[in-house]
Amino acid sequence: MFYGFREGCDEISDDDDAHLIPSLVKRIVLPLVTTLAESVWEPLSSQQTRRLSQLVSRLMEDYPTVSIGSKNTEAMLTVILKRLRKAVDDVYVPLFSKVQLESSTKHSEFLNRQFWSCVKLLGNIAMWVDMLPSDSLKQLAVDGLLNRHLLLSLKNSPVNITLVDKAKKIITLLPMEWCQSDNNLTGLSQYLVSLSELLEYSTPNHEKVITRDAVTQIAELLETIGAPEHSELVIREHTLKVNR
Repeated sequence: MFYGFREGCDEISDDDDAHLIPSLVKRIVLPLVTTLAESVWEPLSSQQTRRLSQLVSRLMEDYPTVSIGSKNTEAMLTVILKRLRKAVDDVYVPLFSKVQLESSTKHSEFLNRQFWSCVKLLGNIAMWVDMLPSDSLKQLAVDGLLNRHLLLSLKNSPVNITLVDKAKKIITLLPMEWCQSDNNLTGLSQYLVSLSELLEYSTPNHEKVITRDAVTQIAELLETIGAPEHSELVIREHTLKVNR
């Protein structure tokens, strides 16, 4: 597959042989990958998504014929984005009341399964950074999953420190550039500040040490997503309460 390709060489030489494989990749391999992405790939599968994204990334890095602007490349990326959008549209995370979740194991288990399935899809979408348009990926991941489903699920869940672990997992899946630039993570930062307050007020005195550790994690998460002012607020408010 890498016949005619020399690592470290950005340009294809005038040798006809050097043009052969890049041309075949453009005319044969890309349409095949497009068909697989449209008919075989399951966007909810992390294994399949990782393999497909690694293949596309390698093709884009190694062959000048696989680039933005190329008709077959654009067709492939359009199909991939379309499949991701369809997967986001099909997401279902139920909204149960806290009373229902606290009184029914069945409800809480179902919500948990759907929540983590949504988180999994978030991670799969993030695998396409640097290959698909950043604005489109942000719209799917942040607006389509985080703000529409994941935050609502967290807000409607019984308050306990497991919510910190869930928020931490979400943040670890977000590309760093999304966290350190102008983004739509305001809802997440506001939720984390609110969670720190709810944990403080709802935790029994004998568990205050555990709560303090959780709040420290929340402050660190706020720093990670580019909200240092919220992080300082959490630390200051928590310290005031602890020192009383």
